[in-house]
Amino acid sequence: MVEDKRRNFEDKRCNFEPQKVNFEPQKVNVEPQKVNFEPQKVNFELQKVIVEPQKVNASEGQRRASEGQLRASEGQLRASKAHFLPFYIKMQCAT
Repeated sequence: MVEDKRRNFEDKRCNFEPQKVNFEPQKVNVEPQKVNFEPQKVNFELQKVIVEPQKVNASEGQRRASEGQLRASEGQLRASKAHFLPFYIKMQCAT
């Protein structure tokens, strides 16, 4: 049993042999790169854009706008109620 432990320990010993390091200079490519300085062709032609007025029923648009304003005012009312709710509850509890 003791010999097995010794043998197992000897197998796990570290290898302290010096490692070989390569100190030879590396070859680096320092050749100049070719750069293209030719002017690029850019198309400055005007694009044709067709803007047609959309036909909208004026009363429909006004109705949608008024609905949006109504929703906004309802939202503001809810926000103000939520803001003053704790104060309102305190007042109710005090009386």
